[in-house]
Amino acid sequence: MSSYLVLQFATGALPFHYFIFSLFSTLLLLLACIDWYYFLLPNPIVGALTLTGVGLSPWLLGLNVISILITALSCYVLLWLINRLYFAFKKKVGLGQGDMKFIVALATWFDVQQLAIIIISASLTAIPFYCYHYLYSHSKIVIIPYGTFLSLSGIGCFYIYHMPSLFD
Repeated sequence: MSSYLVLQFATGALPFHYFIFSLFSTLLLLLACIDWYYFLLPNPIVGALTLTGVGLSPWLLGLNVISILITALSCYVLLWLINRLYFAFKKKVGLGQGDMKFIVALATWFDVQQLAIIIISASLTAIPFYCYHYLYSHSKIVIIPYGTFLSLSGIGCFYIYHMPSLFD
C-alpha cells in the first residue's frame, strides 16, 4: 500500500497532504489489524512510524527534532515508571511493551496535549470492549488489543489536528 501511495504521489495523482495522511493511516491501520489478531505490534512498523514522525513533525508541529526526541523519550520513561508502579501494586502488567513503543511513536507525530487526548479516547473506546469480554467470555482474564484503539484514535486526531494545517 505504501508503495502505491508513493507511486501516486510521485506521478502527481495524489496531493502531498493526502499522501501524508494516507501514509500515516496505512501504518496505523496495519498496526491495528496486527494487534487485534495477534496482540503484537511489530517493531519494524512502529519504527517506520517513529522515523516518519521525526522526519515530518518539524513541519507539522513546528518543533525541532531534538525537542521531538526529548518528548518521545520522556513519554517512554513516564510510561515505564507507571507500568512498574502498577506491577509493584497489582503484580500484573498493565501496559505491554509494544503499546508503550507505539505511544512513543505517536509522540513523534503529536504534541503532549494531543497525545493525552489520543490515550484518553483510546481508553474510553476500549472500555466497552473490556466490559463485553468480561461479561460474556468464559475466562475472566481479558487481554485488550490496546494498539487497535490507539490506532483508531490516532487517525482521528491526525485528521482533526493536522489536516487543516496541511492545507495551509
